[in-house]
Amino acid sequence: MMLRVAACTFLALSVQIGHVYGFLQPVISNLPTLRPGSKLDVVAVPSDVKEDARNVATKTDRLEVALDGVWYDLTRWRSSHPAGEHWIDRMNGKDATDVMTAFHSEEAMKMFQGLPKAQGREDPVVDQTTLEFRKFRAQLVADGWFKRNWVQEAKVLGLWLTTCAVSVWLAKVCAPLGLIGLGIVSATGGWLSHDYVHGRGPWCTFMRNFGCLSIGLSPKWWSEKHNKHHAWTNVIGVDEDIMVDPALFLWQPDPSKDVPWRRFQHLYWAVPFSITLWLWRFDSIKRVVKDKLWGEGIALAANYAFFLYLLGPAMFAGMVTLGGLLIATIVTVTHQAEEYLPNNDGIGLDGQESSDDPSFVDMQFRTTRDAICRDPVSEYIWGGMQYQLEHHLFPIMPRYKYSKLAPVVKEWAEKVGLDYRATDQWQIISDNINYLKKVGEAPALKGAPTSS
Repeated sequence: MMLRVAACTFLALSVQIGHVYGFLQPVISNLPTLRPGSKLDVVAVPSDVKEDARNVATKTDRLEVALDGVWYDLTRWRSSHPAGEHWIDRMNGKDATDVMTAFHSEEAMKMFQGLPKAQGREDPVVDQTTLEFRKFRAQLVADGWFKRNWVQEAKVLGLWLTTCAVSVWLAKVCAPLGLIGLGIVSATGGWLSHDYVHGRGPWCTFMRNFGCLSIGLSPKWWSEKHNKHHAWTNVIGVDEDIMVDPALFLWQPDPSKDVPWRRFQHLYWAVPFSITLWLWRFDSIKRVVKDKLWGEGIALAANYAFFLYLLGPAMFAGMVTLGGLLIATIVTVTHQAEEYLPNNDGIGLDGQESSDDPSFVDMQFRTTRDAICRDPVSEYIWGGMQYQLEHHLFPIMPRYKYSKLAPVVKEWAEKVGLDYRATDQWQIISDNINYLKKVGEAPALKGAPTSS
């Protein structure tokens, strides 16, 4: 009994310490660059970034992007970007308005106005569909779709905590049922933490480390990986979510990259899916240690200590494995059988050069499909990811608003002539298995691009 009390006390303390440290860590790390009274107190711009562009050009490659019709020079700012420079560099010379708006709060977008302007650039060309989308999003903001509801927040968190408690109890009295419940706890804990990391505002900032506690994942590691997936969905060589070979192949490989087991991938796909969460947990630990993210480290330790003590190694392993299978299946089937876009060299799936470079909006509609859940249990397990298109268009919107938003997005898509794709939950899984079979049986293709 005393051990259980100690474990619960340790978890509670870890939650508080992890949350407080996680909340303060971004501020602490920026203290040397903060300037009281500056318009950019949170993300201060070094004074030397405003020097003449001609003096900087010889020091580093240019990074110029358009935001709301204005070109900005982010050459010196790129390394200070909170989500890393590894994906923002791909926006060079492009209109980044819709990508940046998707990820950032209104307050953060205003901060860009203090960044140095790029010189000698023509006004960015914006297609009509994108202009209509910007009007659509602005109306959703005005109508309050992005505001969080405290009753709903309490409901979704309370439901997860209840599911967790019941599943832990079931694991003691009926192992098979307990394992199923714990797998669902693992997956839904991931969806909830996913919502907090995407979200903006004090509550989401406070709950940022929830993913460490619920599912053992670092929000810092996950955010940098996941944001690139959102910005460049299904772009070959960029989107890490489609870099799954040689375990699975999502298109015909070049003969030099082919493997004999490819033709069986529609039979064994569940195996690599099941180890997904193990790999993510390992990557999270590596990132925490490398970057000395001790707030996240405390919360990660609490996850292992709490669940290993209550469940034991075998049940804990089952929870992580089943949770990984659920997560990988749900996030994969809404993209895997859709369109793939050319890599950085302009090479498409057929190994030929392509000029296909869609806008952010067009990209999401072409690479994403919703799943239609027919019952409340499935609706809960999918955790908002069944509304994948809505999530990709509006990632910082609370996930519990997607169900009501879906028909609104569908109506708007029909109005502007975009293809809104949605398929029954079981059919979409079947379609993806068939897609793996089709790719597995197809001959290798000379010149086909690699996934990374």
